[in-house]
Amino acid sequence: MKTKLTIEKQIEYMKIDKNIKFCLCSEENAKEILEKSNYFYKIKSYSKLFETYRSGINKGKFTNLDFEKLNELSKIDFYLRKLLLNMTITIEHVLKVELLNSIAANKAENGYQIVNKYLSTNNTLKDKLIAKSNREDYSSRILKNKAINEIPVWNFVEVIDFGTFERFYKFYNNNYRISNNTTNYLWNVRQIRNACAHNDCLLVSMNRFDDRSLKNRRTVKNKPQDHIIYLRKIVDLLPREEAILKTFLMKDISIVLIVFFEVVKSKQLKKHQFKELKYWIDGRFKEHQNYFDIQRNDEREFFFSYLLIKKIVDKLYSLC
Repeated sequence: MKTKLTIEKQIEYMKIDKNIKFCLCSEENAKEILEKSNYFYKIKSYSKLFETYRSGINKGKFTNLDFEKLNELSKIDFYLRKLLLNMTITIEHVLKVELLNSIAANKAENGYQIVNKYLSTNNTLKDKLIAKSNREDYSSRILKNKAINEIPVWNFVEVIDFGTFERFYKFYNNNYRISNNTTNYLWNVRQIRNACAHNDCLLVSMNRFDDRSLKNRRTVKNKPQDHIIYLRKIVDLLPREEAILKTFLMKDISIVLIVFFEVVKSKQLKKHQFKELKYWIDGRFKEHQNYFDIQRNDEREFFFSYLLIKKIVDKLYSLC
């Protein structure tokens, strides 16, 4: 069991045990950050991206890490989560509009039977909906006084989570084709949405190779290279950039950008969102790039990943 540390002890641990320096940020400023705007575990999690000594008396200690680098990555991560969450929520909304319009125009569906057909395959979801109708929350009234076999699709999509909507959307799409490749990407969109909504650290997975499709082929339906094939058609990708796009985080981010660009039909909304992305990428995201040494292998990845996101966003913005 790890020992509980006061903020003073946290700074001492970083400085003595891990060789984290306090040059770009003083120990007093670091203490204020940990007291008022961030916490030790969140800050320290980004240290996984930096090199440590592999042998000798300093084994396990960082070779060139300053506290402010961790703080800066935490800030960038915060802004990135806000931007991506907004995009994924918009994707969810647009897909609901598409689905409901398709059902409204579908003479073979009355808005009830597709829900009943889907619920017949999922008793657990039935129980959850019944329980939800008996609770008092922001969406429970949508189900009030409705029997489980009398829930119309326009009510149904308002009370289910994104994961259930993803499966229902695929279920309908398998019965009545409304989408080409979007369904294959929704799993990745949901991963980003959930991570952002739960305030997870995204950048920690920056250099992590994506092997999820190998571990669970039933869950991840899209082929490992699908997003790369799409991007090759609109931008010239270097071999190094294609390698970056195979990492856990960069694959999911690029897929969110692709899906948003493809499913959002409003040119004004699409242009606005990519303009906001460009504002942050061209401004705040590179404000303190001098903190990082691109001559070092570990820190060079931040620079290359940033340039790749900028390249993709710039191109998609120009196509809006």
